[in-house]
Amino acid sequence: MLVAGHFTPVSSPPRTLVALTPRELDIFFPGALRDHLAATLPGAKFIDPKSAPGEWAGVLSAFAPEVMVTAWDCAPIPADLPSLRYICHVTGSVRHHIDRALIERGVVVSNWGAVASETVAEAALMMILCALRRAQYFGDLMHRQQGWSPLPAGTQSLFDRRVGIHGFGLVAKKLVVLLRPFRCQIRAFTKGVPESWFSEHSVDRAESLESLFDWADVLVEAEGLTPATRGLVTAPLLSRLRAGGTFVNIGRGALVDEQALAHIAATGRIRIASDVYETEPLHQNSPLRGLTENVTLFPHVGGPTDDRFQLCGEFALRNLRTYLSGGTPEARVTLEVFDRAT
Repeated sequence: MLVAGHFTPVSSPPRTLVALTPRELDIFFPGALRDHLAATLPGAKFIDPKSAPGEWAGVLSAFAPEVMVTAWDCAPIPADLPSLRYICHVTGSVRHHIDRALIERGVVVSNWGAVASETVAEAALMMILCALRRAQYFGDLMHRQQGWSPLPAGTQSLFDRRVGIHGFGLVAKKLVVLLRPFRCQIRAFTKGVPESWFSEHSVDRAESLESLFDWADVLVEAEGLTPATRGLVTAPLLSRLRAGGTFVNIGRGALVDEQALAHIAATGRIRIASDVYETEPLHQNSPLRGLTENVTLFPHVGGPTDDRFQLCGEFALRNLRTYLSGGTPEARVTLEVFDRAT
């Protein structure tokens, strides 16, 4: 936790625009953290970016901020903002908020980095276990059908399973740590990352995405969504999963052909758990709904839990203080990170 008095504000603070909605302020900077934010950024202008969307460009141009604090609801920041030097993005993905050209010309951008990755990996582990243990089915059985345990129960254990991970970013690395006690064999596949990333975590690199699907008992989708990966998980790829296998999507819905996923789910051939969908909220008439025998659905809640959001706020405050002290913020979004990220 941050303690008042640990930071002395700079004598001439930069022009700072805190573009957070009231909801985002409450989530990330509750209670005393709001006071810490104000003390760190004396004279900062606070604005709800959703209050006047048509005036956003004019606000930025007129205020000419050097520093911006942003989150989920921030409108896109144009590249032609010469005053801007640092964007402290309190949440994860920056692709829909920040023009790549800003980073190209040297604007420092940071996000929540590994702070959220731990809880997303925790959600992935939960989803794997829920799918293997048929949590959706038994929840429906007990609550709606007032039933009891059938034998055999159709459940599987995670111990000694072969787990394939598509993508090898921060979430995947955290998930590898959580899977170790289950004695899982782990392979991963992604393009454009050094071999050292795999060797450092004792993870085998699959030769191809196809070979990863062929090999895995459990396949975890954790790749970043880019133009190159959109729709990459197709019907032929899903059909390579062995009968009784498990597919878990903790990445992005648009990585997967959702109609193909719904079709294979309806056959009952594999188990599926998903927290993300091509269109969100998931349509009421989606063919994924109602398949409680082998499909476990979550409404995009795999990020930080309510009790962990303030850690992201604390991390953002530390980055702001680092920048104001002349240092380099952590979790910097470089061009390489930007191009690989969702």
